[in-house]
Amino acid sequence: MFGVFGNIVVNSQLERNCIRRRRASAVLVVVALLFWRKISFGWNPRAVLNPIFMMMALGWLLGLKMQRFWWDWGTPAFIVWVRA
Repeated sequence: MFGVFGNIVVNSQLERNCIRRRRASAVLVVVALLFWRKISFGWNPRAVLNPIFMMMALGWLLGLKMQRFWWDWGTPAFIVWVRA
């Protein structure tokens, strides 16, 4: 019965949202957009102090541990931040 609390040996034993994937594409897009905003419109520090940006960053950081955080919190915040 207590075998369910044991260590996971193979990634295929995990749920899809528990698998750690190292994808940097969203980070590269955010860095590129910040760089573009700095060049085009002039630097606005409120772009990174925005609560939406903070929510996106927190979702990404927590997504490094469990991908579900990024998909549930980071991705919608990313879409809203890009539209702003």
